[in-house]
Amino acid sequence: MGSAARSITTAIALGSLMGCATASSMNTDPAKGPLGSRTQMKTPLNADTGPRVEELEDPNRLLLSSSETYFRIHGRGRSKRLVMDEPGQPLCRRAGDTPAGDCVELNGLAWLDILFARLSAQGVHHEHGLWDAPVDKARKDGRAMWNYCVPILDWKDADVTIATIDALLVEHDVTTDVCITLHGIGRAEEL
Repeated sequence: MGSAARSITTAIALGSLMGCATASSMNTDPAKGPLGSRTQMKTPLNADTGPRVEELEDPNRLLLSSSETYFRIHGRGRSKRLVMDEPGQPLCRRAGDTPAGDCVELNGLAWLDILFARLSAQGVHHEHGLWDAPVDKARKDGRAMWNYCVPILDWKDADVTIATIDALLVEHDVTTDVCITLHGIGRAEEL
């Protein structure tokens, strides 16, 4: 066999192996963690512009399983924060002496309803519920509370979920961080 034929055969063999490696790295069993592969997420971490996304520093410290991952999306707003409130309450939460029309706090559950509707409209498969992540007490930057987490089950939905959360945080001028968690269906059924 000539060198050109060997090169072509080698290229075909390598291409086949790479195709197999890529396919095998894609999780197709939701019982084994989130579907797809982390390589499907293209949003950069710790970027200076756009969504400010940070991965949890030590997943084993806070997560229940090694197949779970979650990312914090920093609120880039300047004035409002999300607070937990009763379901069915309005989005705007006013303090007792706040003038009518001014919102200093937003009902986190009402805000999440808006978020879930936007995600559903974009075809994102998520759980319609709030995953209460543990508070990261190691944070020293005033961002200790980040327990508003949106659970998704597929890596292909990570970028659109991050972008939608970030856009809604900016739109409502929210300073609170929100996170997404990726996990398999076994964990989702426990919630």
